[in-house]
Amino acid sequence: MSRGDRPRGRLAGLELAVVLVVLLAGTVPAPAGGLREMEDGWLIPLPHLARLIGGNDPDRRPRLAAEGSWFSSGQARLFGMPELPLYRIAAGRSGRGFQVEGSWQRLGGDLFREDRVRLKVGWGGGWRLLADGGWDRVRLGGEASRPEPAAAVGLVGPTLRPWVVRISWSLLPPPTWHGRRSQRRWLLAAGRFRGGWWAAAVDRSGTGEPSLQMAFVVRVRRGVGLGLRGDPATGSLGITTAVSGSAWLVRSSHLVHPDLGLTHRWSLTWGKLGGAW
Repeated sequence: MSRGDRPRGRLAGLELAVVLVVLLAGTVPAPAGGLREMEDGWLIPLPHLARLIGGNDPDRRPRLAAEGSWFSSGQARLFGMPELPLYRIAAGRSGRGFQVEGSWQRLGGDLFREDRVRLKVGWGGGWRLLADGGWDRVRLGGEASRPEPAAAVGLVGPTLRPWVVRISWSLLPPPTWHGRRSQRRWLLAAGRFRGGWWAAAVDRSGTGEPSLQMAFVVRVRRGVGLGLRGDPATGSLGITTAVSGSAWLVRSSHLVHPDLGLTHRWSLTWGKLGGAW
């Protein structure tokens, strides 16, 4: 290695150390407050959000097509760090009595990179059974781990009701690099109030410790929604926005962690919005 390469090597090592501290220590008590998951920026289920801000009268629950295909893409930069970009793409299809979704998410860049692939299938009439499987893989400083499998089962409440309940139970431990304190969604409950939706979620760590997440959103005008998203365990708080058309929905999330700073998320979904998860 030349002398010119040594400072760059030290800098890369320092950047990797900073990334690992943020990922594995800074927000371990409640990673949903800004870590790893693109969809952690929002709690209100997308079909309900689309119904709320679409149509002339949000309290009459305008019908959005619940059968057909949809596609979604999103990006973020966790805590404003260029070493922690976050990308997600997903596609799905719903029909009479079934839903299916495939997704890929990547967190990080050259020094640290975590990939996650998932396939979710739901079937049933009112209440639906849910099966979720896939794998996770991490790459540190050019060394890639073996893919580690993930599997969960769950129960999802009726889509067209003014309330929703989602229960999920992981069948396998979290990836080894996450540690036993890594948070995973266990319960989501959401409900309507006049002109808006509220949601509360409980995440559980590998040791069983719960963590509460909260959000609500109101319709500002037709096609526009504004909300708040909070994580009491870390003190993270921020605003969410939603703008929709006849077959598309743009969401944003802007969460401030008291120690690590601001995370912006953006997501675009188009197609049959009533059939998305």
